[in-house]
Amino acid sequence: MRWTLAIIAALVLAMPAGTDPAHAGEREKAERYPPSFRLGVDEAIQAGVARLRLLQRVSGLFKEPPEAQALGHTALPVLAMLKAGVPRDDPAIRTAFRAMEKLPLDQTY
Repeated sequence: MRWTLAIIAALVLAMPAGTDPAHAGEREKAERYPPSFRLGVDEAIQAGVARLRLLQRVSGLFKEPPEAQALGHTALPVLAMLKAGVPRDDPAIRTAFRAMEKLPLDQTY
């Protein structure tokens, strides 16, 4: 499980800035890096998304109830995938959201 959390953290932290004006400053900072560095970051993000796709279960969840915090253990990888540029209508994202809708919102901290 530590590897999953490490992948999620790396994906979220390494996300390139969005294309909306609110992230213009971040885009300018990203453009300061050489293309080879940006390519390496993009490849790492895509490798992380590929790994998360492998970890996702057929149900759409990353942990099955009654395992502790099945909702949170699915929400974080889905967030990382979305931040990595996976479209909202991707089957993995849609399946995860359908599965998460059925889970109770408990065991929060």
